[in-house]
Amino acid sequence: MKPVHVLLVREADMQMSSSGCCGRIEGDASRWSDQGCVFPQRRRIMEEMGTLYRAIRDRFGDRVRVDAVDPRNLFSYTALMWQAGRRAGLSPVRLGRNWMKGFTSTAVLVDGSPVAAGSVPETEKVIRAIQARLSEEPVA
Repeated sequence: MKPVHVLLVREADMQMSSSGCCGRIEGDASRWSDQGCVFPQRRRIMEEMGTLYRAIRDRFGDRVRVDAVDPRNLFSYTALMWQAGRRAGLSPVRLGRNWMKGFTSTAVLVDGSPVAAGSVPETEKVIRAIQARLSEEPVA
């Protein structure tokens, strides 16, 4: 049985520092100050996604493959999402719709289908989506 694929879409801070106009998604340069971190909201999202990642790995182990991708890495996002969705039997039209839903600064997709977009979901919501996919998988 192939593992269920979970794609965590979130910005990577290493791509935000020293980045030009294309490196920022929502105009972060307007919030720059001398008071410290320019990206506290992004850091919080990264930490929440890290907690979600660990919960998934602890719960499911090798039955789940988890990838994290920055939404600005369009090629990786598209390839990972497309491969997982095709393996799950999604049609190209459905994949296109799911691609648009998941193409945001924060999203979680399970086998190419969005569980959440625009915010980090509750861990249990993702766990339920993974369990549903695992129960659909034929046992070899």
